[in-house]
Amino acid sequence: MLFLATAFSGWAAALLFGVGAGVPYYVRSVPGASLKPHYGIGLLLPAAALAHAWLPMASIPIRRFDLAGLWLATAALILMVAQAALGLTLRPAAGAARGRLRRVHFVSMALIALLIALHIARNR
Repeated sequence: MLFLATAFSGWAAALLFGVGAGVPYYVRSVPGASLKPHYGIGLLLPAAALAHAWLPMASIPIRRFDLAGLWLATAALILMVAQAALGLTLRPAAGAARGRLRRVHFVSMALIALLIALHIARNR
């Protein structure tokens, strides 16, 4: 049962990440669309990732898992929190600072995606 809960929460968090990352591209193509879902998902995602991580950590010995994969996931979680803080900083930004923050926001999203993919590959 623990395996199913962990797997479900992990894939749900991965899906949430994909939807959250896709919202800005959807907003660009649809006039009048809002980034509010992106903001909400961005704040919810670290909590979902933490819930996914908490299930196995609280229940069974961690030695049963690939430690490198868990370190990748830990790095992704830390980066998700930083990404949410960056997103909150980006909302009111304007001018050249906004452009720089958007680039950093995009690069950190790509890095989180890479870390998630590596975690999934190692800990499936």
